[in-house]
Amino acid sequence: MTRLVYCGICERALDAHWTHGRAGYRCRHGRTSSRPADAAPQHILYCREDHLVELLQCNPKLLQAHPRLRNTTARTAAEVLRQHGMILVGDHENWTVETNGTTITLTAAPLPKALQARIPAQRDGDQE
Repeated sequence: MTRLVYCGICERALDAHWTHGRAGYRCRHGRTSSRPADAAPQHILYCREDHLVELLQCNPKLLQAHPRLRNTTARTAAEVLRQHGMILVGDHENWTVETNGTTITLTAAPLPKALQARIPAQRDGDQE
């Protein structure tokens, strides 16, 4: 999905990279450019490609318009995005699909209850 994933903070295309055997993207917000750095540097933005594909698969409005995104691979997702002139734009918390003035907010599917539960040491009022 190279050149389809953009940073919502600095508006640059994210760099593709591999980490721990998985495809991912990152934006260092101009830390490697010849332009002067911002006074308040931003944290580097990282995202895994498989997480982006999951986000695409969780949006009913997007799936209704583009059914090929259902149960898709990263390659097929990239083909659909390119074919329809769409890009992914995100920051540390939010991701959207943008095309021709239309923006679709992507929201992750809720985690299963077992994964939402906090460990006992993190629960309010639990002290030993």
